[in-house]
Amino acid sequence: MHKGIFLMILLWCCTAMQAITITGYVRDAQDAAMPFVTISLLSTDSTLISGTITTDDGAFAIDASATATIIRASYMGYVTQYRSLASDSVSQGERIIDFILAEETTQLS
Repeated sequence: MHKGIFLMILLWCCTAMQAITITGYVRDAQDAAMPFVTISLLSTDSTLISGTITTDDGAFAIDASATATIIRASYMGYVTQYRSLASDSVSQGERIIDFILAEETTQLS
């Protein structure tokens, strides 16, 4: 009985620590692809875990460990966006997240 419970806990831990692949696209408000956008994976306390940039067509793919809880898309002149990586929305080791970045509208004095 104890061996069975131990085995179930061990399998659950291994599954929880398995990396997932996050893919998606970044576009602007006019639906144009945005190349070279910085994509960052952050922990709960906003510590940088990993990062990448988008390709010419605005696509990205990044492997996320179980410690990543937030994904951020940032580009100079655009409003930075954050998304939660809630574990209940991950299916079969892959997640698709698309971003639409809005231009930052700050006036200089």
